[in-house]
Amino acid sequence: MRADWSTILKKTVNIRYRALFFFFFSFFPLSGFAGLKDIGVCGHPIFLKRQKAIDPYILRLKNSSDEYRKDTIGDLIKDFGTLGIENLIRYREHAVSEIFRKLIFHDDFYTKYKSLYGLKYTGKNSDARLLRSFVQNQDVLIRDMAFSAMGQLGTVKDIPFLEQMEKEEKNSLIKNSIHYAVLKIQKKIKPVFPDFPYGLSKTEPVQVIYYKSGDKIQDYREKYSVIFLYDRDIPQADTFCPPLIQYTNELMFSGKRVSFGAGDRVVHVGDDCGWFREGSSVFAIADGVVRLVHHSPDWGFLILIEHKLPDGKYLCSLYAHLSRDITVVPGQIVTVGEKIGEIGLSYSIDNGGYGAHLHFAISRGEWLKPGINLGKDLTVIVSGKELRVKDYTLTKEGIDMVYDDGIKVSLKQKSDDLSSYLFWIKGYEFARDAERIWIDPYEFLKKHVFYFP
Repeated sequence: MRADWSTILKKTVNIRYRALFFFFFSFFPLSGFAGLKDIGVCGHPIFLKRQKAIDPYILRLKNSSDEYRKDTIGDLIKDFGTLGIENLIRYREHAVSEIFRKLIFHDDFYTKYKSLYGLKYTGKNSDARLLRSFVQNQDVLIRDMAFSAMGQLGTVKDIPFLEQMEKEEKNSLIKNSIHYAVLKIQKKIKPVFPDFPYGLSKTEPVQVIYYKSGDKIQDYREKYSVIFLYDRDIPQADTFCPPLIQYTNELMFSGKRVSFGAGDRVVHVGDDCGWFREGSSVFAIADGVVRLVHHSPDWGFLILIEHKLPDGKYLCSLYAHLSRDITVVPGQIVTVGEKIGEIGLSYSIDNGGYGAHLHFAISRGEWLKPGINLGKDLTVIVSGKELRVKDYTLTKEGIDMVYDDGIKVSLKQKSDDLSSYLFWIKGYEFARDAERIWIDPYEFLKKHVFYFP
């Protein structure tokens, strides 16, 4: 059925409108169409009804004796194995791993891919050996997800196997994904915000809270932000790569995406890509320095990297709607193709409450330099009043800011209030400013990347 719908759409709708069609229905999918039911259903009201229907099964699986476990697993797979795969991957109960161990062998790509994602968060160390069956899969996305899961579940006993796979791997981005998995097992990298207390339900069964952008997060304070302001030598960005494996291809449609520049008075300045590929690896597009790691309720986890070009000019690349599995820290030098994070789960606090995707953007100019990124374009809220920055100075401690009405504020490198002063990275600009600061990332990479792995 999926192939039939793809054929119909290709024959009857041009690329631009076909992309808009799928963009719209990723949030409001037609659950009755078999071709769309496996992807994006989390944006439809039926999703929450299905989640409530599955909860009792999960509790029964968790608490039942061995005599009934087999029947419960069979019922879950029969009733929800493919239709409810978007629901199943939200659970964080170890008992659910028994379902994923069976579904990873399913013929359907989405069921296999998302079951690997689910096993990553519910499995045991012993599952790393089972995952070896998938790291040589012909589908590059399946391989990437399998290595990601091995990085989460593997032990030092799996490192020689991974290192051998890294030597044999020809895809440069997958090679870096393997290397990331090894570093994770070796505990040489760790999350920037390991104490992030939001996102999981506090009642059984344990699952990721369903969150839409704009929902209130109880007791949330937007303080999860670390910035690097100090000057340091940045390696020259001579080569570029895409931020995702199969960056130019979408699972749901073909052709150029139309998200950049969408809107009228306020325009979207990033390329929304990698739709409904939660867990997919995200890579630095060039050598550079990490300037910001941040979380906000509307953008989830994000990373900003500054790059110095051969002509002495600068670019900044932004990666938003990520999962909390971020291990690069502000001030860290990253190299082209280095894995820096993963796409966050759909409709979660981690990703800011949207269908899973990467918001990828490129801005011209240096990080936090007057007249380029801040200046008159920075809007902040002080004591409930909206103000604009008149001037600011970078210091060793942070930023000294002066507003139009003369108010002065000093911020330190790590501050509870810091995220309020980062409006310019938030993905939208007034139309008069969009072309001045932001460039189309899809078109930029098409000119600067010779091969898309």
